[in-house]
Amino acid sequence: MVVRAALLPPISLQDLERTAALTSRVDRKYLVTTEVSLALVDSLSSHAILTIDGQIEFAYESVYFDTPDRLLHRQTAQRRRRRFRVRTRHYAHSDTTMLEVKVKGARGMTIKHRHLVPNTLHGRLDPEGHNFIRNVLGDRSALDQLDYLEPTLTTRYRRLTIVDSEAGTRFTHDRQVQAEAIDGRVIEIAGVIVETKTPNGASAADRWLWAAGRRPLRFSKYCTMLAELEPNLPRNKWHSTLSRSDIGQAHGSP
Repeated sequence: MVVRAALLPPISLQDLERTAALTSRVDRKYLVTTEVSLALVDSLSSHAILTIDGQIEFAYESVYFDTPDRLLHRQTAQRRRRRFRVRTRHYAHSDTTMLEVKVKGARGMTIKHRHLVPNTLHGRLDPEGHNFIRNVLGDRSALDQLDYLEPTLTTRYRRLTIVDSEAGTRFTHDRQVQAEAIDGRVIEIAGVIVETKTPNGASAADRWLWAAGRRPLRFSKYCTMLAELEPNLPRNKWHSTLSRSDIGQAHGSP
């Protein structure tokens, strides 16, 4: 897949942020085979691929935070209207770490807020980080549980980012996706997670996937994989994803 994607014209990070930053967006996720992922890339030859220092695939590691009783996970499972998610993400290609708060807004929009932090704070929240979270959440910060946020799950994967500058949309291909619980147990997802990101409506990638018989799944790296690792958590929302057999079910290992 990486070799095939390298045939696309390059786009710099600066141009991506100028034409398709999409900090407020509609996200759709698909779980597909490598073959479907390759066919999608081949079908969109007018798109460009994010290229930094000659590289097109980048390693990501995210540490998600939740309360001891998994309040943020449960809010998502219950489809609470004003749910949110908190994580630090380390970008290996630039050796930088961001504290990120993703908020679910009106009409299904996802709004991402980012704050640069030292690498030593990857997986940790200091007082400045707590203040950033509260400032983003506004009146949601009245939740006393925010004081008890703790590292809950670490996800790792390799990502390609493909951009349609004219339409202002992009989509990502994540492979080698794995999640590690605090106790060291690991699960992996077979296949490729394709996530489309648009200001609204559907992208060319969405339309191609729909024509190929693929539909968006209720899928969250954090919530879906944590539900597999912690069976006491609500999982009905992601049952169909966890039981997929055509690409391989997530599995655990001690």
